[in-house]
Amino acid sequence: MSKLKYLIIFLLPAFLCAQTNRIRLESLPLDDGLSYQSVYALYQDSRGYLWIGTISGLIRYDGRSNIVFRHDPENPQSLSHDDVVAIYEDEFKKIWIGTYGGGLNRYNPETGVFTRYLNDSTDAKSISDNVVLSITGDKHGRLWIGTRTGGVNLLNLTLPDSGFTRFVRDPKRPRQTAPQAPQKLYTSSDGRIWIGAFGRGLATYDQSENVFRYFPLMRASGDTVRFYNAYDIVELNNLLWVTTDVGLKTFDLRDNQWVESSFPTKVACDSLSAFRLAVDRMNNVLWVGSNGKGLFKFDFNSNTISQNKNHWSYAPYALKTDMVTALLVDQSSMLWVATANGALQKNAPDFHKFDRLTDLFDYRSGDIYVNAILSDSSDVWIGHHGGLVRIVNKNIELWNDIFPASHQSARSVTALWKDRDGTLWIGTMTAGLVRVKNKIKTTFLISPKEDTSYSFPISSIIRDKKGRLWVGTLDGGLNLFNENDKSFIRYDPTNSIMNSASVSCLYESSDSTMWVGTYGGLLQISQEGPWKFFTHDLKNPTSISHNYVYSVFCDQNGRTWAGTNNGLCYKEKNSDDFKVLNQKNGLPSDVIVGILGSPDGKLWVSTHNGISSFDPNRPTFFRNYDKYDGLPGNMFNIGAALQSRDGTLWFGSVQGAVCFKSEQLRDNLFEPQVQIVQAKKFNQLISIDSGLIELNYDENYLSIAFSAMDFFAPNKNQYQYRLEPLEKAWHYAGNKGEAQYTDLAPGSYTLTVRATNRDGVWSSQIGAIQIIIRPPFWKTRSFLFLVAMTVFLLIWFVHRIMTKRAVDKSLEMERIRLAERERMREQISKDFHDELGHKLTKITLFSELSQRALHENKADSKKFLQKVADTSTSLSVTTRDFIWALDPGKDTLYDVMVNLRDFGFDLVQDTEIVFEVDGLSEQLDRIHLTMEWRRHLTLIFKEAMNNTLKHAKAKHIRLHIIIEGIHFAIHLADDGMGFSQENTRSTRNGLKNMQERAQKLHGLLSIESNESAGTHITFTGLLPTIDAEARNFQEKRDWITTIKGWFV
Repeated sequence: MSKLKYLIIFLLPAFLCAQTNRIRLESLPLDDGLSYQSVYALYQDSRGYLWIGTISGLIRYDGRSNIVFRHDPENPQSLSHDDVVAIYEDEFKKIWIGTYGGGLNRYNPETGVFTRYLNDSTDAKSISDNVVLSITGDKHGRLWIGTRTGGVNLLNLTLPDSGFTRFVRDPKRPRQTAPQAPQKLYTSSDGRIWIGAFGRGLATYDQSENVFRYFPLMRASGDTVRFYNAYDIVELNNLLWVTTDVGLKTFDLRDNQWVESSFPTKVACDSLSAFRLAVDRMNNVLWVGSNGKGLFKFDFNSNTISQNKNHWSYAPYALKTDMVTALLVDQSSMLWVATANGALQKNAPDFHKFDRLTDLFDYRSGDIYVNAILSDSSDVWIGHHGGLVRIVNKNIELWNDIFPASHQSARSVTALWKDRDGTLWIGTMTAGLVRVKNKIKTTFLISPKEDTSYSFPISSIIRDKKGRLWVGTLDGGLNLFNENDKSFIRYDPTNSIMNSASVSCLYESSDSTMWVGTYGGLLQISQEGPWKFFTHDLKNPTSISHNYVYSVFCDQNGRTWAGTNNGLCYKEKNSDDFKVLNQKNGLPSDVIVGILGSPDGKLWVSTHNGISSFDPNRPTFFRNYDKYDGLPGNMFNIGAALQSRDGTLWFGSVQGAVCFKSEQLRDNLFEPQVQIVQAKKFNQLISIDSGLIELNYDENYLSIAFSAMDFFAPNKNQYQYRLEPLEKAWHYAGNKGEAQYTDLAPGSYTLTVRATNRDGVWSSQIGAIQIIIRPPFWKTRSFLFLVAMTVFLLIWFVHRIMTKRAVDKSLEMERIRLAERERMREQISKDFHDELGHKLTKITLFSELSQRALHENKADSKKFLQKVADTSTSLSVTTRDFIWALDPGKDTLYDVMVNLRDFGFDLVQDTEIVFEVDGLSEQLDRIHLTMEWRRHLTLIFKEAMNNTLKHAKAKHIRLHIIIEGIHFAIHLADDGMGFSQENTRSTRNGLKNMQERAQKLHGLLSIESNESAGTHITFTGLLPTIDAEARNFQEKRDWITTIKGWFV
């Protein structure tokens, strides 16, 4: 071993320890379009937005997008100046911005408007200086502003337009008045306002006495006393930490005095040219940004210091420049670092505990490409493109001198194996197989027959349980080493069932089965039985998914897992059928290059896009890790996977190696806020500052972007959303923070969103925005109200007209009715006078004739008296019928039937005839008849009943009415002596009148009579459906005629 090797072994332990504490920084992608150079202010508001103050404007960053605010000379509501050096959020969620030359600005997130507060030399209530260096607030709702030359300003937030109260330096009382140039204002946990004074150290404001009290930081040298500047202030563990010209100093808040640093490395604090500070209270960490020495991490839990400087050896994760201009620890405990003329970088807490061995390699030479890893007891061997590294108890040995000088370009180590006796086998890319035994190196070439000076690249080495050494090569097949004659037995497509001479991996299972992954399929070499070769078959869905097999592993349940170029395949112990898992199932990549099992039963696979773990018994959920979780990179290499004896898992990548224990990994439980960050209608941005989106009914394409305020790996945040009340279930959006809706019906909606952090932990915090789709004007409430009022007024107007017409018509009808009544009275009076006079004249005449007959002939006297009686009876019946017909309440079919019933009972009252009536019901009472119908129906059946009484000599008379639908029938039957219709049809006036009356009613009168079977008279017809108004008119027209007809 060379002297250089021993020197490295001696010097590198401390170096390795320092490197493991090195701070890993990630830079924000340049394609974000942000001007991160010259950042002097960083702030996170209560909603989770990151505010970045630069010399080129103010930036609001949400992890997925950004909004840049700049000064617009034509817009008085824009930012007053682009050089932003201070940011603060007050208790009313307004953002205050201090600029270097543009005074103070207040930004209202609800309106998107900036309000400017500028110095006015004529107004003592204006801000004292336009250069605002620092802003803080107190518990009384007041804003404290530090300016470059105007001292301290105080603004009451409840009355922001009332003006500023100025605290300026009074030369007569310099120790009691405000410093002229306060560098930093800070509010401590006890509510006091602290000021980092330029040249005066530390000061605080005593509100009770309205004075400033100073705690100078000075150093005496002989007769000279030098006061130092205080630049930045933070509080941690009851101490104020203050950056000064002479390093990092501490001030005890309880004793109000400067104290020595409690940190073990006091020398580091004193020698540190500190400039900016940030506190991670969750992890008890103080971050210190220096002025030329980079970034420092003071971990008070472990009492360690870590550093990051701008250095080539840590280029991907190094500080861009060593002058830190701004620091911030956000709500997730992630650190943000801004450097002068550099970039904005971030550092996340190491939740996953991945140990990265990246620092061992030289980025300039590309040696970080790890091909092989070997572990035995406490030693770890790492083969990479630049050679071989051995780590023994954190001591590093470089084994590059084992390669001859002529082969320095071919010292890439690609495979490693170590025998139980300590013999080390090293596979290389072009230098063959190297054996190191008892510090003696021997090289064996696996060469093609035609060129023995060349060795095939070696991909893998393994010694099986029988003690045989197997070597896999690229293009040189599978080789079995004969240690007796130092020769190789080669298996390739020419002498075996293999269809490829390129071997990618070798693995031996617990049952001594040898598995060989090739670029043509998977080879199984059993201790008993023939060899099997598994290849991909397009026609067989249960075949292996791809012929490129990169890794093999057998789990404790006997399953065989094969990592291929197209997914992770597995088969059960006694089966040759494969199942496949790929990106569709949740894997980060379809290219599986390494497979390991951990002591906790999980399976770990390395891929071309990170590492994934899952339960092999339930391969449905995959926990994926990438560079944002602490891995050195996402691209891992074939053959670079190993589980050491203590259960540590090792994986090699193109950017170094990583090791960890599965049971020690833990997820980040931070629950980020979710904010609606952008909205578009028809691809045009719309304002969402007010928390409300209003659209017209025809603006039917809306897209809304949202973001979780976990900034370290925004592309790993997952989202769900739903539109209430339209949707009840959550829509899973993956890492696409956007929702799109079309053709929303008019109404009010609320879009609610929830998200995970980068580790897949769902946050309980919900983001929401209200959406109002305005209806078309014809569906608005005002329009509908107007239409309703118009319809109401129209109905009212029509109703009024119709009512007036009805009233007028009613009045006209009443006038006609009165006129008809007058005419009817006159006619009735005349007719009744004629009828009554006629019959009374008859009665008088018959009475006189009776008196004469009494004196002359008694027989004639009796005849005349009978005529008097008959005439009186006829007059009585006529009068009664006349009165009944005049009654307007007797106009139904029921009334007609009752009248006929009463007439029949009266007719047979003094006889032995039995009179019956059937069919009377309430249904008849709903059928109204005109006067003509009542008169004709009544006269038809009265005539019939009179004839029955006079001529039939019946014992029973039955009157019956039947209604079926719109038809009805009235039937009169007797059991008396019938008559011959042929002899009476043309001679009897009564029957003729009855037929004529039936015809007037458009009905049919049926007369059936037999001398021995009695007589049956039936009237059938349609029910008269005449409304009241028509009936009244018809009655009025027929009154006079009808009344006349009754007396004829």
